[in-house]
Amino acid sequence: MDTKKNIVAFIAIVAVFGLFWVMGMRDAIPVENVSRILSVQGFSNTEILPTVAVVQHEELGEYLTNGNGRALYTTTKGECNGDCLSVWPPYLTDKAIPKNSGRLGTVENVVAGGLQYTWDEKLLYYFVDDRHARDVKGNESGGVWFLIQE
Repeated sequence: MDTKKNIVAFIAIVAVFGLFWVMGMRDAIPVENVSRILSVQGFSNTEILPTVAVVQHEELGEYLTNGNGRALYTTTKGECNGDCLSVWPPYLTDKAIPKNSGRLGTVENVVAGGLQYTWDEKLLYYFVDDRHARDVKGNESGGVWFLIQE
């Protein structure tokens, strides 16, 4: 009897993980929309690299995204703290990018509790209402939030 319950529980767990995997794949960027994948100097081929892609938008031109196609933004108002973080979550990592590795870097974000990606030393953020790949709803928000454009 316990074996049957274990098998059913295992199947349920696999089904849930499969569902999350499929949901995550729907936001993947179609290869034809990626202008180029940016590399980071100082990482060996065996290390996991941060994925930053340059995507072409028909009206806005090229802009940076994460590996799932979510647009990356920066702000002219400085650092985002407090309530701001619920609308503009930081693009975080647990692995520092070596200094002098090019335009992509990391800095410590004490408030968010991790390392935050930077582009040309500008902090990178997501916009909470960009729910799918290629959404760019946060661009020019409040006159202080902008896509990272190439």
